[in-house]
This record gives sequence, C-alpha cells and structure tokens, in this order.
Amino acid sequence: MTLDPNWSDPKTSLEPPYFLDSLDGRGNIYYHYTSYARFCLIRRNYVLQASNKDEDGNEKPSLCRIYVTDVAPYRFRKHPLVWSRAIFGRVRYITARSQKKIDYCVALNMSKLPIVGSRRKSHVFYVENIPFLPLKYNHDGTRWFRLVAHGKTKVF
Repeated sequence: MTLDPNWSDPKTSLEPPYFLDSLDGRGNIYYHYTSYARFCLIRRNYVLQASNKDEDGNEKPSLCRIYVTDVAPYRFRKHPLVWSRAIFGRVRYITARSQKKIDYCVALNMSKLPIVGSRRKSHVFYVENIPFLPLKYNHDGTRWFRLVAHGKTKVF
C-alpha cells in the first residue's frame, strides 16, 4: 500500500480539539463507532485500522479508508434508528448485529488530516489511502494523542 504523495503525515502536531458547533460549524472532533472486539484492539494498540469497504459495506480491495462520522453518541441515545440509517444505510430496525456496530465509540481529533465527505451519506467522512491511523505518537519531541474520549455508547 502506498500513500498518496499529496497526503500529509498522520504523525503531526494537532490543533486543540473543538466540536462541530463551537467555531465555524466545522470542528475537528469526529467519532468512530465499533464493536467491542475492535474497540479492545484500538485501546490496546492505539491504532485505528483502515477498511477496504465502501460506504455501503461492500468490499473493494482497492479501497483503504478510515471512516468517521460527525454523529455524537448523545444523538444515538435519542434516536438510534435514525442515526444508524444515516451512517450505515437502510437499516429497517436495530438488530443484535447492527447494535454491535455502535456498541463502542472513540472520539478523535482529526485535525490536519484530509477528510473527505461521502457523496451519498452526509454524516460519513473518511481519510483515504492510509492503512492505519496512529492515535498516540511522538512528533518533534512531544507526545500527541488523537484519542479525545472513548467508551460504551449506551444506546440500548
């Protein structure tokens, strides 16, 4: 896997975290929802692995994307079915399988990354052509953390 030559190094200094509604309407905090097993891997390795699936969940070997959303956990608690549809597509009702996809959440400072918005889903964003995103690293002698918060979503 080669990185895009126009893409900046993911190990960079970070801007202070700010949320979507706090400054210009475009913050740098995004959320990644995941299952318990994947959450444990993220917490153990402090790395977010890329996906080879498109926005609809279809495998595409040529893709390498880190998916995030601007939908905060408190929104899921109020309307889980609405937001599951917004992120994962046509979900008729919440099943045990679809619930596992949103069991845990990590809030990430995505500053200085080239975030692309999905053309089909307004609350889905991704960073392309990177096999993994380090969440804890050293840069210029300083320890940086992209991981702002994490935990159980507590939707159900």
